[in-house]
Amino acid sequence: MTGPGGEHRKATGLLNNTYARSVTDVQRRPLNRARVLGAALEPIDAEGLEALSMRRLGSALGVEAMSLYNHVASKDDLLGGVADLLLEMVEIPESSDDWRADVRQLCSAVRAVGTAHPQAFPLLATQSRVSLASWRPITAGYECVRRAGLAGHRAVAAVDALASYLVGFVLFEVTAAAAHSLVGGMHADRSEEHTSELQSHHDLVC
Repeated sequence: MTGPGGEHRKATGLLNNTYARSVTDVQRRPLNRARVLGAALEPIDAEGLEALSMRRLGSALGVEAMSLYNHVASKDDLLGGVADLLLEMVEIPESSDDWRADVRQLCSAVRAVGTAHPQAFPLLATQSRVSLASWRPITAGYECVRRAGLAGHRAVAAVDALASYLVGFVLFEVTAAAAHSLVGGMHADRSEEHTSELQSHHDLVC
């Protein structure tokens, strides 16, 4: 008869074995560019751009770092690919009769990606587009301004201005949110220190 402790150890062992098999299965999956880019986004989301390294990425995928260069040409290509991945995540709204509403929906879709991946979003301001799929938001924006009556270089200029404003706005928003969170944490720490000091002073006086 197995006691409570034995049942707990058995359950823990089963969980550990399941996790180990899951990790092994993930690592055995064929490596491709899409999988590399998806894995690269994870440490960026969790810890920021500085957390991403080829060695760490290779370890997460169960391969040597050099194997990654079969799928990305360089660290810069990797970061460009992550930027592409973010744009590919943008849900392009269906066209309607109201081009203004379509522009607002498109901008909201880009903003949603930025707020979901604030640590990676700055890559859109520093990296060039690589994949064709990453141009879908730009193409959708061009279609909107074309329906607004713009064409040729005026349409291109309008989309460029819209994209620059949008990326800048979202960057400001996610940066401000991160700064507010940091300052809030600092204030909380100082408040705890101040409360502790007051308590110590009270204990001495009383």
